[in-house]
Amino acid sequence: MSETETKIQSAIWELVTTEVYYILALQTVTDLFLACLEDIQSHNILTDVDQNKLFSNIRDICESNLKFWTQYLYPMVKDSVETKEQMSVFRFKDGFMEFSNIFGPYTKYCAEQSTCQYYCKELYQSNSLFMSYCA
Repeated sequence: MSETETKIQSAIWELVTTEVYYILALQTVTDLFLACLEDIQSHNILTDVDQNKLFSNIRDICESNLKFWTQYLYPMVKDSVETKEQMSVFRFKDGFMEFSNIFGPYTKYCAEQSTCQYYCKELYQSNSLFMSYCA
């Protein structure tokens, strides 16, 4: 493998691993923090906490990244493992062509992020029960 090919493979692998770790982080937020809040609220605790103001559309964000992974990146990795050939950017280029459609939810998420952080900080400072939830 030439130096250029090595650099390309390294860049692709960095994209793949970063996406996997990011999805795991998103799933931690949705499956742990958000699900925990939902469960607590189902028992009439912290019902004054607005999930949307706190988490925005984080589930849509997680779904977007999972879609990009399952439809474009994972098939490329799987094919490379099965054929023992290098990963090819052509295997996931359609994912980048569909980028704005797949990752559309980020528009809302990014627009609301600072408001969510402010709301979280405000709750943390004023609500001891919320502080315990965060701990």
